[in-house]
Amino acid sequence: LPRNTGAGRRVVYSNSLQWVWLIDKNERVVRSMPVSGRRGVPSPGSYAVTSQSLWSFSLDFEGVNFRWMTRFALGPEGGNIGFHEIPRKNGKAMQTEAQLGSFAGSGCVRMSTADVKFLYRWAKRGTPVIVTR
Repeated sequence: LPRNTGAGRRVVYSNSLQWVWLIDKNERVVRSMPVSGRRGVPSPGSYAVTSQSLWSFSLDFEGVNFRWMTRFALGPEGGNIGFHEIPRKNGKAMQTEAQLGSFAGSGCVRMSTADVKFLYRWAKRGTPVIVTR
């Protein structure tokens, strides 16, 4: 877990490491996982979960959709950024779970199905999300 990521129940996302930790109120790591996001997006800082949906789609890329979206920030172009399952384009996964841990995508944070379902249930509206470099 990176240093100086706050205290209490929170999600910590290290952009440079492409890794996420879920921390409980007692400062224990509940779960940690590799992810795939966009280098430098969102900017390091403190955010919070704003909304969730079981199913969502890309406004920028036709035919791209994903499940278990947990939104927490806005991207450079103003679109929502959140944690979600590896997206599918026209029904086909855009990367494998083995490829998580590397930079991929246009802003959101891709996760394995098991990990994103866990996060979706664990991190509700208002849960702090700390993004580090």
